[in-house]
Amino acid sequence: MDSPGDGNHTIVTEFILLGLTDDPILRVILFVIILCIYLVTVFGNVCTIILINISSQLHSPMYFFLSHLAFVDICLSTAVTPNMIVNFLVERNSLSYHGCGMQVGSTSLFGAIECFLLAIMAYDRFVAICNPLLYSTKMSTQVCIQLLIVAYIGGCFNSCSFTISFHFLFFCGPNGVNHFFCDFAPLVELSCSENSIPAVVPSFAAGSIIVFTVFAIVVSYIYILITILKMSSTEGHYKAFSTCTAHLTVITLYFGTVTFVYVMPKSTFSSDQNKVASVFYNVVIPMLNPVIYSLRNNEIKGALKREVHRILVDVLRTDESNQRILSSYMSCAAKQPFLPAYQLENTLEIFLKAQDDQDIMNAAYWMMGNHTIVRAFLLLGFSSFPDLQRFLFVVIFLSHMTILAANVSIMVAIKLNHNLHTAMYYFLCGLSFSETCTTLVIIPRMLEDLLSDSKTISLPECAIQMFFFFSLGANNCFIMAAMSYDRYTAIHKPLHYPLLMTRKMCFQLMMASSVTGIVVSLCIVLIVFNLSFCDASTIQHFFCDITPVVSLACDYTFFQKMVLLAFSAFVLVGSFVLIMISYVFIVSIVVKMPSAKGRYKAFSTCSSHLSVVCIHYGFAGFVYLRPKDRDSSQEDMLMALTYTVLTPLLNPVVYSLRNKEMQTALRRVLGNVCRFFPHMVSKRALSTS
Repeated sequence: MDSPGDGNHTIVTEFILLGLTDDPILRVILFVIILCIYLVTVFGNVCTIILINISSQLHSPMYFFLSHLAFVDICLSTAVTPNMIVNFLVERNSLSYHGCGMQVGSTSLFGAIECFLLAIMAYDRFVAICNPLLYSTKMSTQVCIQLLIVAYIGGCFNSCSFTISFHFLFFCGPNGVNHFFCDFAPLVELSCSENSIPAVVPSFAAGSIIVFTVFAIVVSYIYILITILKMSSTEGHYKAFSTCTAHLTVITLYFGTVTFVYVMPKSTFSSDQNKVASVFYNVVIPMLNPVIYSLRNNEIKGALKREVHRILVDVLRTDESNQRILSSYMSCAAKQPFLPAYQLENTLEIFLKAQDDQDIMNAAYWMMGNHTIVRAFLLLGFSSFPDLQRFLFVVIFLSHMTILAANVSIMVAIKLNHNLHTAMYYFLCGLSFSETCTTLVIIPRMLEDLLSDSKTISLPECAIQMFFFFSLGANNCFIMAAMSYDRYTAIHKPLHYPLLMTRKMCFQLMMASSVTGIVVSLCIVLIVFNLSFCDASTIQHFFCDITPVVSLACDYTFFQKMVLLAFSAFVLVGSFVLIMISYVFIVSIVVKMPSAKGRYKAFSTCSSHLSVVCIHYGFAGFVYLRPKDRDSSQEDMLMALTYTVLTPLLNPVVYSLRNKEMQTALRRVLGNVCRFFPHMVSKRALSTS
C-alpha cells in the first residue's frame, strides 16, 4: 500500500483473497476437487464446441448458441478457478488492484453473456415449437448472428458498469477480501467511499439484465406450454418437452444461484453462504452444462457416437490385418443406411472381436437382424439355488430386522442422551439413518423375490432403485470421510474442537455428503438408462446394480464404461483418499505425543471408525473397482450381499462394542424401554378393572 501525499490514509494497491477456508486439510481436499472440476469443465466444453463444428447434423441455431454457451462457460470458469486453485497452495494470495479490476470485469462480462444466451436459447425453442414451419426463416444465420451480437454487447455493458464503478471506489483501510475471487459485494464492504452511486449502479445493471432475461425466458416458456397443451398427441407432448428439458435444467441451476448472490438482500444470508453459491455458479455450473446437454440430448449423443465411429473406421483402414473384417462391416453398413449410430458403433466392436469367419457371420447377422426392445427386467437373484430360497429368506429377514432394530436404537440413544450430542455421534446418527434407508431400498424387494415366482421389475422401478441405492451408498462414503475429518479435528485441536465442529459445520458436511451422493447417482442413472436394452432382459443379480444392467445394453461403449468407472472411483477412491489424508495427519500428531496413555486414548477414539471403513471399502471396492470378466457375476452378487446385508449389520455392533459411551446410552434406553412396558401393562390393567 502507498501513502498519498495529501492525506492521512493509505491507498490500497493490492488485495488479499481470504479464500474459502484456512483449514489445511480442507484446503488440500478442495484443491483436488476444484482442480478436477476445472479440468472436466474445459475438456467437456471444448469437446462440445469441436463436436458442434465438425458434425453437420448439429449445424442448427440451437447448437450454434450452445457452442457459444460452452465458450462462455470456459471463459467464466477460467476467470476465477485458476486463481482459486492457487489460493489453496499459498499462505497469502494477493492480487493487484488492476488485476482485481480485470477479474471483476471478466466475471461480470461472461456472467451477463450467459444470461443473454440462455434467454436467446429459450426464444429459439419458442420459435421451433410454436412456429416450426417458419423456423428456418425466423432463425436464419443473419438473425442468429444479430442475437449473438446483442448478447455480447449486453455483457460488455454490464462489465463496463462493474469495472467503472470499481475504479470509482476508494480503498483506504483493510485489503482482505472475504472471498475466493474479487467479487463486487465484498469489495464494496472494504471501500471508504461515501458516495453510494458506485455501489448501486452495478447492482442496478445486473438486476436489470437478470430481470429482462428471466422475463424473456418465462414469456417464451408460457407460449411453449400453451402450444404444447393444444397438441392432440401424447407423443407430440413428449417430443416438445424433451427438447426443452436440458435448457430448463441449466436455467434453474444458473439463475437460482445468480439471484441468490446478486439480487437477494445481503442481510438474509452470510458471506459463507455467498461463497458457496459463488462456487456453484462460477465453478460447478460450467462443468454441469455440457454434461446436462450431452446426457439429455439424443442428437448430441448420436453425433458423438458417429464421430467416434468414423474415427475408428479411419484408424482401421490404416491396418492391413483388419481389411477383411472392415470390408465385411462396411458391406453390412451399406445395406443398413438408417441404422442408429449406437448400433453402428456397437457392431463395429463385435466385428473387431471376431476371430474367424463364423464370428464375422454372427456379427453380420446381429447387425442385419431385428431386436426386441426390453421394457422390463427379470431379477435372477438366487434362482440358481432353489433349495436354499426359504433358508435365505429367513436368514436375510432376521438380519434385516436386526439391522433396523440396531440402527434405530443407536439413533434413539444419540437423540435422548445429552452426553452424545457431539459432532462424532451426529455423524454416526446420520450414518445409521443412511444405512437403514439403503437396506430398505434393497432387502424388502429381495425378500419378496425369494418367495415369488414373478421376479420382474420395470425399467422405471429399476432406475429408481439404482438411484436411491447409489445416492445413499455415496452418502455413506462421504459421511465416513466427514467422520475422519472430525477425528482429526478432535485430536489436532482438542481445545478448539467445540468451536470448529459446530452444529452448523456438521450440518453443512452432512448436506455436502447428501448432495454429492445425489448428483453422482443421478449422473450414473442417466448414463445407464439412456442406453438401449434389446433382446436380453435377465439381470444376474438380486437388485439393479450397474454391471449386470449395462451388460444387457446393446449400445454400451468403452467410453460409457470409462465414465461409469470414473464416477465409481470418484466416490470410493475420492472419499477413501480424504479419509487417508485425515489419518496421515492423525498419525503424525499421535506419534509426537510424549505419553503412551495419550497415544492409546487418541487411537482408541478412531478404532471403531477404522473398522467400519475397512469393512465398507473392502467389499465395495472389490465389486466396483476390480476388472470384470464373464464369470464374475456370481462373485459380485455374493460380495454385494455382504455389503448390503452384512455391513449395515456389523456397523452398529462395532460402534456399540468398542464405545463405552454408546454402551452406556444403549443400556439406559433399554432400561427405559423395559420400565415403560410393565408400566403400560399395569396402567391398562387398572383402567380395565
